[in-house]
Amino acid sequence: MPSRGPWKWCGASVRGRAHVARGVANQDAWEVRASDRRIVAVVCDGLGSRPHARIGAQAGCRAAQSAAVAWCAQPDAPWELYVRLLHAQWALLVHPHVPDEAAATCVVAIARPDRQTMLAQLGDGLAFVTRSDGRTEELELSRDGFANQTTGLGIARSAQEWRILELPPLRSGDALLMATDGVADDLVPDRRAELVQHLREACTMGGKLSSARLRRELVDWPVPHHTDDRTMILCSLKGDAA
Repeated sequence: MPSRGPWKWCGASVRGRAHVARGVANQDAWEVRASDRRIVAVVCDGLGSRPHARIGAQAGCRAAQSAAVAWCAQPDAPWELYVRLLHAQWALLVHPHVPDEAAATCVVAIARPDRQTMLAQLGDGLAFVTRSDGRTEELELSRDGFANQTTGLGIARSAQEWRILELPPLRSGDALLMATDGVADDLVPDRRAELVQHLREACTMGGKLSSARLRRELVDWPVPHHTDDRTMILCSLKGDAA
């Protein structure tokens, strides 16, 4: 996987069994853009009951990336401005579809070498950082509440529906993992650091993280009866051992 700046990363998405059986396209989407200044990673999950869910998920990734460029150009801009810009650009991208008919969850990570890492989440899914000392810092919404199960781009009416976590910058030995709920629902909370270590070993090839190998991990996902689409992004710093 090509990489730029101090980052190495991989990402992959596979259709779930239910969509394969029905001939439905993958309704997850992901995108990573890296430079010397930052890495921006996004995973989106189109809500399955919506007729334009796939369009909404793809638009969410594009809007998150575009909004990040403008937001990062303004030092110390509050996160609310980023979220509002993301929503506005997403609405333009899904037009002329009714926003509710293209609703999608969205999880974003913006990491910069000299600034805090921001994790932002609307709806379900998962984002967490594992540190070199074994600590895990996570951003995950519980699926117990009705609102969390239904919110997303096209549904949320307030920036306060997002959950935001600001963390120290990524350092050597740290790793960031993001996923849609097709992965998040299967993970054991106290074994997430083990999963990251496994993925770093399994997906490293020639000193880089391989998206092809990550895709293989998702295809061979050890929960045989899970039917949802599965999407994951893994990011760390160049020079790290697996």
